[in-house]
Amino acid sequence: MNEAQSSSLKGFLARLESLGCDVPIPPRHEPKIAPVNGIVQPDVMPPPNRIGRTTNLTKKFRTVLDLMIRSKSSYQFRHPVNAVKLHVFNYHNLITRPMDLYTIKKRLENCYYFRAAEVLEDILLIFSNCRSFNSPQSPVFHDALALCDLLCARMAKLQGEIQHEVVEAPKIRFRASQSSKFVPLPVIKAPALLELPALSRGRGCPEFAAFAPRVRRFLFNEHKDFPRSYNNAGNIIYDATLVDYEIERSYGLRLLKFLRHKRRQRVCWAFNDSRVWVKYAENPQYDHSDDPLDWDILQMLLVGNQFVSFGWLQAMIRKMLENAMSCFTANPSVRMSAIRTQALVNKLRPKYLNRIARAKARALNVVRWKVEVLSRLS
Repeated sequence: MNEAQSSSLKGFLARLESLGCDVPIPPRHEPKIAPVNGIVQPDVMPPPNRIGRTTNLTKKFRTVLDLMIRSKSSYQFRHPVNAVKLHVFNYHNLITRPMDLYTIKKRLENCYYFRAAEVLEDILLIFSNCRSFNSPQSPVFHDALALCDLLCARMAKLQGEIQHEVVEAPKIRFRASQSSKFVPLPVIKAPALLELPALSRGRGCPEFAAFAPRVRRFLFNEHKDFPRSYNNAGNIIYDATLVDYEIERSYGLRLLKFLRHKRRQRVCWAFNDSRVWVKYAENPQYDHSDDPLDWDILQMLLVGNQFVSFGWLQAMIRKMLENAMSCFTANPSVRMSAIRTQALVNKLRPKYLNRIARAKARALNVVRWKVEVLSRLS
């Protein structure tokens, strides 16, 4: 990358960074990764404390990246550098933050970036690493110059579209056979307090059928373990902790059942049995005895006392996917299964959080009714 290209791309980067953002930008921190068999694979999944976004400009960079990958000059920059295969054993000592085009493409697919300026920073990091390690007379350096010319020309065409950066909501698609039959249901506001004459184990409550059997038994039982306490006036007050815990557990089991269904086996097949990883592992440094995870183990943790919350389940699924990425460093089938499973979980996450919130609201109405009945009886 010569001086003219460097100044041009830095100008584009400064313009992207100057675009306003309606929310605070979280700090970006990427820890150093040790090479495995001469390869350093940067993270392609967003960290849990820094969820990325899909904006109008990050979508533009997808087309830019596809154009760069299709170029003949990008052959040396498509995949991570294999220092052992290329006999450049001092590469990772000089280059502390390696980057490649396919890693950036996977990050775009997984909503890793928070704004478009971060995408351009990673692309510029590829050229910076090439300039630091290769001599100006090397063929790799000349390929980098040609690829940089292509990037500058494409960014010049996009200059008129770099006006503002907005977040794009995901599109909801319906099948052709279902879209014509879709009828929006009316929104019915539940009353603040359910007035029922007597306590008949909850069978008279219209909200009874909305809960899982485990939650129903907990809500409509008349035993002494009902989560209640008394205030200074002697009235019964409601403790929502235990009911909310059981609701999150029931929806966690539903999510796990959905992911394990036979229709999702093409996507989630790699996590059926973690014992198979020992035989086909590609990373000799991977510790198979350190908290193995698969669908059966997650099912046992959910049913047992180890369950904490729905967010804990998401963290465990993410840890399972990271274990697969660490164990299989080059297997494209397993790595694609992990990426597609993470994308499926990210897609389902807002739906399940919305359902959990509505179930907790329904449970609150039910328990208000029961608290009032218990107050009358006492």
